[in-house]
Order: sequence, then C-alpha cells, then structure tokens
Amino acid sequence: MLHRRHMRKDDCFPCCCYDFESVEHALWSCPVANDVWAESKLKVLKWDRCVYSFCDLINNAQSRLDPEDMELFCCVAYFIWMQRNRLVHDACSCNPKDVMQRAAKLIYDFREASAVSFPSKSAILTPELPKVWSPPDGNVYKVNWEVVVDSSHLHWWVGILIRDAEGVVLAASCEKLNLGRDIVPWIAGAIATLNFAFDVGFFDIVFEGPQSPFINQLLCRLGGSTIQDMWVMDIWDLMQKFRTCALAAVHKDCNKGAKLLAQLGAKSGFPNVWLEDFPLEILNIL
Repeated sequence: MLHRRHMRKDDCFPCCCYDFESVEHALWSCPVANDVWAESKLKVLKWDRCVYSFCDLINNAQSRLDPEDMELFCCVAYFIWMQRNRLVHDACSCNPKDVMQRAAKLIYDFREASAVSFPSKSAILTPELPKVWSPPDGNVYKVNWEVVVDSSHLHWWVGILIRDAEGVVLAASCEKLNLGRDIVPWIAGAIATLNFAFDVGFFDIVFEGPQSPFINQLLCRLGGSTIQDMWVMDIWDLMQKFRTCALAAVHKDCNKGAKLLAQLGAKSGFPNVWLEDFPLEILNIL
C-alpha cells in the first residue's frame, strides 16, 4: 500500500538521489532545482545553499529581493515543486528552461490581470433583470439553483428546483456540498446541480443561477490560468453532456424556491430529493 502511495524505500530525494528529501532541499539545495534557478534572472545563485527550513528560505528571500522579484521567486519555487511531483508521480523529467518559462508566464499573466482597470460599481450599467420567474419554452426544463451556508458557517448547501414550461415542479433537491481544496461553494453548487439534472433525466435545460460574479464569469467564458478558471472550463465541459443547455442569470426574487430548498437542507442537516413533488415550505413562493 505504501508503494502505491509512492512512498520510497529510502529517504533519498528522487530528483537527484543525492540527499535526503526535504522541502528546502527540493526547492533550493538540489542540483536539479539549481538548474532552474540558473535560468532565472534573479541574482540568487551565489546565495548560501544550506538552509535549515522553508521558512528560513522565504525570510531570506524577502529580506534580499524587491517585491517584484519576490513574486517571481515564489512562482519559480512553485513550478520547481511541480517538477518534483511530475517526476515522482508521472515519471516525467522536465527541462529547466520549460520550468522557468512556465513560472515567467504565470507572473506575466498575473501582472497583466492586475494592470486591468475596472470601472467602479456606480459606472457599470447592467440591465435590470425581471423579478418574476418565467417558464421555459416547449420541451425545455428550467433548472434553478442557489447555495447557502448553515448557521455554523462550516457547511454549504445547494438547493435545486426543476420546472417545466407550465411551471410544474418535476424535481427538487437539497444537497450538502463537499468543498475540496481550491473549490468555492458556487463552483461546487453548479457542478452538483448539473450532475443532478443529468442523473434524473433532464437533457434539455436552462441552467439558471443567481446573478453574481461567478455566473458572469460563466456567461463570458473567459479563459485564464487560475484554479478557478480551470473549474469554470470544467463546468462548461459538463454542460456539453446535455442535448441543449442554455445559461442564464436571474434576479434573486426568481430564485427564492431554490434558496429555500438549500436553507431547508442547512437547517435539517439532511440531504433530500423530491421527484414530481416538493416540500410544502416552498409552496407559497412557486
């Protein structure tokens, strides 16, 4: 079992087999890491290679580098560790120049994004969304969803409401979200909603969520290199499973049913599914 989890029989660092494995050796003392640092424009090659901890390495870098160089230093360290993971888990060796180029591209993209000036909220003219829920056309089903956090602020829930062209509720659900690393509640909620709609057999849908920066990002389908950008692309890939899947943002008043379903789940602590039925608590807002 330890072998399947990539545990080594010895404590040698797999990239060089020269010293025992530690974070500071992987990022700084290892000859393989030094090849990457040599490709950077940072003046770090003459620094002492003997460091006692990762914190010592970062503190030393912060005291000797200006903020811009420190940003690049962190990006290089990140991709050196990625190089180590690729070697250990995928048996892939990397060219030091490629590692440095990826680090340089990441910091370039970050600075480009930071340089973009956004108008103030008062200067943004957004069309006013209707406050009354409208049914879908024909044989299309409208899937409304919303996420809420429970009273302990520890667990997030998603409420899902699926209706037809006559406004009849065909399916409803409240589900506790499993938030892994680097995944925000709205992303997890969107994925859970799409999976639920597909699993219960609705293949022509309008995917309708609350107006928010996340929904706007989905609508714009902006590409990028951040973790959230990658999750957004995964959601778009998931939408391709449906025969038709339109995306829409709605006013919060149109989404009260889905929000109340999420609140019911958060209050009870138990997930639930209703097929061709719904809880009486949402009757007055349908």
